[in-house]
Amino acid sequence: MTVKREIIIHVGYPKTGTTTLQKHFFPFIDEIDYLGKFDDEGSMFSFNKNMINELVFNNQLLGVDKFLNTFPKFKKSLLSEESFLSNTLRVSRIKGADVVADPHTLIKNLRNTFDKSRCDVKVIITIRRQDEMLLSLYAQSYTHYYSGQKRFNTFDKFLGFFDKEKKGLNLYSSLDYLKMADLFSDAFGEENVSILAFEHLERDPLSFHIKLCNFLQVDPNKYKADYSLQKENVRSSEKNGYKRTRNESVFYYLKRMKRRLIPNLSIQLNKFIGDYLKSVRVPNFWVDRTIKLTKQQRKKILASYAESNRAVSMRFALSLDKSGYYE
Repeated sequence: MTVKREIIIHVGYPKTGTTTLQKHFFPFIDEIDYLGKFDDEGSMFSFNKNMINELVFNNQLLGVDKFLNTFPKFKKSLLSEESFLSNTLRVSRIKGADVVADPHTLIKNLRNTFDKSRCDVKVIITIRRQDEMLLSLYAQSYTHYYSGQKRFNTFDKFLGFFDKEKKGLNLYSSLDYLKMADLFSDAFGEENVSILAFEHLERDPLSFHIKLCNFLQVDPNKYKADYSLQKENVRSSEKNGYKRTRNESVFYYLKRMKRRLIPNLSIQLNKFIGDYLKSVRVPNFWVDRTIKLTKQQRKKILASYAESNRAVSMRFALSLDKSGYYE
């Protein structure tokens, strides 16, 4: 007989303090089984990119049945993985075709995987002001992803895919927080969806902590709110933007060259060789990674999402106006 479980899924977005929560808060909640990301030792799950892609694109999360039919320490479990939503923010090359994860399909697949007969699901969505999100997302993934594709190898080209006026591989709606809130609420019930803002984690960590703990149904006084001081994956900032300067591994250099020269060829490496290639660094001498948004670009981005941001702010009591979401 399967025991019905409460599963809390933190789906991202990326660049919203996810790694800080995954490393410095979620693993230390005594009342909840933390399944990962980053704390996988001894867990029934071992999450990786291929597993996430299976759920996002193929409607299955390998290993979930084994997990749901065991008897974990607690009835309540938490999974945090920003790859769920990051797949909706970029074009993936799968079997020679360009694919963007569709939010409708992603959420349907999550609902089917953690179905109502076995799981009560609650969803945490962490958001960030869209202009800053786009800057940080591009800076994070430039070396390993965007630099190897002509469509994305400049920041202006990248921004074009988030323009609601453009057709084709349009990614604009993936950062429409109202739309995403509606989709998750329709699937799991609005009372089971919490939206938290990255800016509150930075500027008012105590209120962020209290709101998060209340949603998790744990005592906020039992746990320190100082995890906000443990900043992870911070981009070094210039006067007008962000700059990524670290050296590149041989693995990602070769991956980028393969994507550029032979994109349709599938190459499989064993884990030992892959790990070794990732450990060898190649100095980057040829790229200026300064990434900037003009005032006009910021204004256009924020104006296009302003109505959605206002509605989300009111519905989830976020006071996003204090963080400039409506400019």
